[in-house]
Amino acid sequence: MHVVCFCCFQGYGDNKPKSSTTAQEIKTLDGIYAEQVAMGYSHSLVIARNETDQDKERLKKLPEYNPRML
Repeated sequence: MHVVCFCCFQGYGDNKPKSSTTAQEIKTLDGIYAEQVAMGYSHSLVIARNETDQDKERLKKLPEYNPRML
């Protein structure tokens, strides 16, 4: 399993709304198999499958948050 976290926004992308009152497709996760999803006040977490080489390649393409870079 691989954890994907969107902090302080819902993952819609740059120059997009930070939140929505209606369901929206998150293009960032296109092709990624979500095992579980959890949402809080200012974050979203996705437990994603990383069993196959294809899963791993798709996950590598996601941006990585590094708190030390702040």
